[in-house]
Amino acid sequence: MRTALAAIVTLASPIFWTSTVSAQSSAPESEKDIIVVLGEAWEDEREKIEDQSKMLIRPTRTSHPVARYFDSFCVTTWNVADRFASVIEDRINANARDAGAQIAEEGCLPNALVAIVQDSATDFERLKDEHGFVFGDLKNYELARAEKSAGAVRSWNVVESRGRDGRPFQTVAIGIDGGTGGGRSSGASAALNQQTSGSRLTATVRRDMIMSVVIFDINEINGTSLTQLADFATMRLLAETYEPEEAVTPKYPTVLSLFSDIDGTPAGLSRFDKAMLKGLYSLHPTARDTAIYEATSSAYRKLLVDEQRVSSSSAE
Repeated sequence: MRTALAAIVTLASPIFWTSTVSAQSSAPESEKDIIVVLGEAWEDEREKIEDQSKMLIRPTRTSHPVARYFDSFCVTTWNVADRFASVIEDRINANARDAGAQIAEEGCLPNALVAIVQDSATDFERLKDEHGFVFGDLKNYELARAEKSAGAVRSWNVVESRGRDGRPFQTVAIGIDGGTGGGRSSGASAALNQQTSGSRLTATVRRDMIMSVVIFDINEINGTSLTQLADFATMRLLAETYEPEEAVTPKYPTVLSLFSDIDGTPAGLSRFDKAMLKGLYSLHPTARDTAIYEATSSAYRKLLVDEQRVSSSSAE
């Protein structure tokens, strides 16, 4: 899969922007300062942060472990001119590193793709027909969800269940007696977790992101900056996230609102966005998806404390 993805980026003519997209090297967020609060006041703030996490994090079915990259993260671009591609890739890698993801070395085989195309619907169909590997083993409802995404962006994450130690499941044949130890086959198969140790206290399955794709439609991104596009892509590549609904205004600014409320979107990753990614990548490998809510509020509070400490040091 990775080798094929490395080849796909050479198959299209890169897009050169004539729109109002600008290349920003940094993006100071335009959030109001929030005083670090303790006790009951913080409890109220924590609850609001966790509520927003629930709004933006896609829940797993039957409370499976939360998915993220465990292998080294390697992003590439498709159909993007070199001078823009380097800005996007560098920004996403910096965000991923700050979140706690492991970044692959230069020359790596890509497992994340950001594309900017003339017509997202047409190119989505082209990918399905010519490069179906980028969809991995997506189930029909997952593929349909990506296909029905908003006009400005389509994205999806390919996730694979593995043992707690990272071993891929082994496919074994099921015998006519229901066993897997050999004998006459029933024609059916099952996934076998090769985890070498078990525990009643810790789950033995984790969920690995093995491919993530974000496709932007160039006709729908006027008025955005490269930084905003890269930061939005970061959130969709590294985590299974939603975009806020247009009728709902997030209490805490988030770059995920880029295509639902462009005027209210910060110039880059917000404090909340950073906290959500840091919370996700700090979790135990087999942590359930609900653990991300508390992890986000904890990371948010730590960011506030660190910012206040830096501000006090600068004042001195």
